[in-house]
Amino acid sequence: MLIGNENESSTAKRFDSKENSAEPDRPLLKVIYTPAIGVITRINDLPIRYDLKQNYPNPFNPVTNISYSLPLSGNVSLVIYNLLGEEVSRLVDDKQLLIGEYIASWDATNMTSGIYFYRLTAGPPAGGFVRTRKMVLLK
Repeated sequence: MLIGNENESSTAKRFDSKENSAEPDRPLLKVIYTPAIGVITRINDLPIRYDLKQNYPNPFNPVTNISYSLPLSGNVSLVIYNLLGEEVSRLVDDKQLLIGEYIASWDATNMTSGIYFYRLTAGPPAGGFVRTRKMVLLK
């Protein structure tokens, strides 16, 4: 018999019935079985909308993390731009990704201090998700 979390073997317990036990004072265990009527899926584990979070740490030196959420599978690009709008790094290059939460790290060791922008493009080309955020590299 398994009690508690069925995925943890440490919760397995062995019981003998009072009638079959060698110890007459052993307590009686009554088990009531109720079959499951359905399956519950924790929907909140999957993102319900596109999201591009603020990088952390910010300001940073020299590495920062960028988190984003994808409610649908599809092509994704995550690109870093300098203050002039020039592309300086491509963390995700039009890659097919599945639904989920992601974290990309950017190592700006070879970059100069200043303001940078990161842009997430996801979903279908027409009507897809595009969001840009600002971050600061301080050396």
